[in-house]
Amino acid sequence: MAKVVYDRSEMIGRFWGLLIALVLPLLWLSLLQTGLTTAQVSQGDELPAASQSLLIESRLRSEFEQATALPFLVYLRAKADLAQPPLPAVPTSRRAEVMRRLQQTAAESQAPLLAALAGLQAKGQVSGYRPFWIVNAIAVTGTEESLRRLAAHPGVGWITSDTPRQFLPTQERPLTASVTDDAWGLPRIGAPYVWHGLGIDGAGVTVAIVDTGVDWLHPALNSNYRGNRGGGI
Repeated sequence: MAKVVYDRSEMIGRFWGLLIALVLPLLWLSLLQTGLTTAQVSQGDELPAASQSLLIESRLRSEFEQATALPFLVYLRAKADLAQPPLPAVPTSRRAEVMRRLQQTAAESQAPLLAALAGLQAKGQVSGYRPFWIVNAIAVTGTEESLRRLAAHPGVGWITSDTPRQFLPTQERPLTASVTDDAWGLPRIGAPYVWHGLGIDGAGVTVAIVDTGVDWLHPALNSNYRGNRGGGI
């Protein structure tokens, strides 16, 4: 009986050939499953729970520990391309084209999310929502469950708290000047807080009167009335 003898190099070659034969199908199967998963997400399936958590602002998650429903802002991933094709050079046409692209992007990207919101509202998980096209976002008031469902949508990029911001001084802040009884309406509309909080008091503003006329001899107007200053000003 003949005896088969293999040298060292031939044995190494046979080993690697066997290894490749075993590993390559497994690698191919893994890539195929990854591709299917990506395709499913792109078609609207929910994102993994870990990804959902990263999309929600930490402060908003904390606020939901003390509330059953809150207002929040849902920002979408899609952004209008304002570079290509180039915008028109004429200002009016340029502005119109920018607005058209922003509105089109918002309409297309928000459509699936608005449909989902309508369903959540029918279930009582969302009490209201309002879309915005300039920033491509949707203001929502809903439960924590609705928050998680929206965060799972592949078109959502970021969700933040939608809480009021106080830009003017609070009513408790003392004023640096008093308002007389003759101007009773000014305090009621918060005018003093604009004067002393923002430093806006109307100085340098020209007011035009298009009516039956003005009493330019009134002490409050006479010294600043342009018709009384001469020089055609």
